[in-house]
Amino acid sequence: MTRRTPHGVSPAQPDPRAFRTPGARMGPGGRRPSLAGWHRIHALNCLLVVLLAGWTMPAQADDSLVVIVNPGSGVTQLTRQEVARIYLGSQKFLAPGLVALPVEPLAPQSDRARFYHLLVNMSLLQVKTYWTEVFFTGQAQPPHQVRDSGEVVQFVATGRGGVGFIRPGQLTPRVRAVLTLASRP
Repeated sequence: MTRRTPHGVSPAQPDPRAFRTPGARMGPGGRRPSLAGWHRIHALNCLLVVLLAGWTMPAQADDSLVVIVNPGSGVTQLTRQEVARIYLGSQKFLAPGLVALPVEPLAPQSDRARFYHLLVNMSLLQVKTYWTEVFFTGQAQPPHQVRDSGEVVQFVATGRGGVGFIRPGQLTPRVRAVLTLASRP
């Protein structure tokens, strides 16, 4: 028995694919693939993501950062709170009569993110939002930005009020370490 439909003639037997659940994928021969096959594919995809993440993000044995100043500034130590106030614009002076000139590297961005996380527990997006509000109200200027850590060392070494942060392995005699920021256990 055949029936006329707007799309032509339909067969006497209904097509089994017409009764499948919405969104279900059919394998070869109109059958659903086994769940075990999908689980294997999902497990392989997860493994691939984990391996790629580990490969693209090098493991850091020491995730600490060092806050540095110019040795000629006379500053030998800064507290976490003082560095936070300098980098958030509420403390203008590094020492009496010496204007603080904070600087941060644009690359690697992971160092900037780690610095603000360790210092004030803020993400880079939160820091950017903060500086957008503060800058447009005229209260303060954001830290000077340079290309990389080498330029941070150069900036701090040539300016008496320079304050920056670098990895411990990048310390040179041209700058003085005044605070180490490390992950809290």
